[in-house]
Amino acid sequence: MKEHELQGQVVSYMRLNGWIVMCLDVMVALASMKGARRFAFINHYKKIGYTVGQPDLVCVRAGQAIFIECKSKTGKMRKEQKAMQEILGASYYVIDSLESLQQFGRRRV
Repeated sequence: MKEHELQGQVVSYMRLNGWIVMCLDVMVALASMKGARRFAFINHYKKIGYTVGQPDLVCVRAGQAIFIECKSKTGKMRKEQKAMQEILGASYYVIDSLESLQQFGRRRV
């Protein structure tokens, strides 16, 4: 399963469980961009302070926030993502399937 397909499943699951879900994966738009348009998009996000390594999703419910990074089964975290995981700590989940999110859910989600 591709990461973006997993993100869609996670968003649906979290919303069904009462969470507000915000997607931070702004770079997904780059896949369809070429040339000057791609360059302008990247520069725009650099100017407004895009944080490299930020998680794909932020989920909020009842004053609680969790951060979710979706990876395919073969996906690897970049060093910036690992640094962000350290900063956000126990509220940061790296998942490769909806089942792995549900395992976390037994404790918190």
